[in-house]
Amino acid sequence: MMIGRASLISLSLTLFSFAALAAEDMHGSGHGDTGHGGSTSGLPQLDISSFPSQIFWLGIAFTILYVAFSSKILPGMAANLENRDQTIQNDLTTAERLTGEAADFKQSFQEGLLKARQEATQMIADLDIKMRKDHEKKIADFLKKTEEQISETRQRLEKSTATSMKDIEKHIEEAALIAAKNIAGIDTDGKAVKAALKAVNSNIKMEAA
Repeated sequence: MMIGRASLISLSLTLFSFAALAAEDMHGSGHGDTGHGGSTSGLPQLDISSFPSQIFWLGIAFTILYVAFSSKILPGMAANLENRDQTIQNDLTTAERLTGEAADFKQSFQEGLLKARQEATQMIADLDIKMRKDHEKKIADFLKKTEEQISETRQRLEKSTATSMKDIEKHIEEAALIAAKNIAGIDTDGKAVKAALKAVNSNIKMEAA
């Protein structure tokens, strides 16, 4: 405000000087024409007789300019400057708030990204463990099923082999009885042939073992 008043005073003095010069020119011209019949020499504003008029117009011009500047121009300029300062302060506050929010968002984003990576790593590890367990279980089930099938096949083969051996022994017994009767002329019963076949089978099994 002090700077504004000084500027107002300087401007008022300048305007008053121009107004005084114009008034003195008009006054000097009229005085020369009426009083002396010729022009005056020197600066009119330095004429002592014109000082009251100059002081009067200075007061009027200064008062008008002071009232105009103090009531209209300077308050408007001060209001504009205050509004500009307030706008700048609001913008700075908003920028600081947005900067803080951006920093918080960045930190939250980084924390969320790290958490997502950890969860993804844990999910992959859990999935790998689950797949291994499922694979091991499937292999165990397959081996168990295969063993059961092999055991069943072995039992069927043993049963079939036993049945086949009985049939073979029966046919061999019949063939031996026929051969003993027809070739050697020996008429014997089947018990002796069975005993002989059992002895032969026992010897074969012992040799195989």
